[in-house]
Amino acid sequence: MGGEEIRTRLPANVQSAGPGILAISELLPIEPNWQYYVARHLHYQSKVAPWGAAPVTLTAGAAWVLGVFSADILAADVEPDIFDIHWATLSGASANGTYDIEIYAGESDTLIAHCSITRTGVFTGSLSVACQSRMLVGGSRLRAKVMSDQAGATVDIKLHYHSY
Repeated sequence: MGGEEIRTRLPANVQSAGPGILAISELLPIEPNWQYYVARHLHYQSKVAPWGAAPVTLTAGAAWVLGVFSADILAADVEPDIFDIHWATLSGASANGTYDIEIYAGESDTLIAHCSITRTGVFTGSLSVACQSRMLVGGSRLRAKVMSDQAGATVDIKLHYHSY
């Protein structure tokens, strides 16, 4: 069954919901029960990486220059199922300023998502922000980089994701 056949079987209001909805038909065009994956994703437990460990610290380069890759946020082969990221929890920002984060997946470090926070004098805790990615192959590792208006600034990160 091709992707086009699946698209035509979707209700009209889903077809117009945008290209993100149709990613499932591109990923699973031969799966006759693709609705199972959607239901599992929507109703399956959310997961956090790293789990049972401190957040991973990201360090910016010079002002508005990405720093180096972080340690693994999710190590390769930890999540065996197809998954996608929904949220990032950012905490411990070292200085007032804006922090722009890039999330990378796989051995080739493919850019898959962005998120951003701004720390002011009144924000010194943690904040969960939207950080949606495309669907990722099970076994993918996740790493990140950050840039900031503050050279050398640091921020800690955890990622929230769902598997299919």
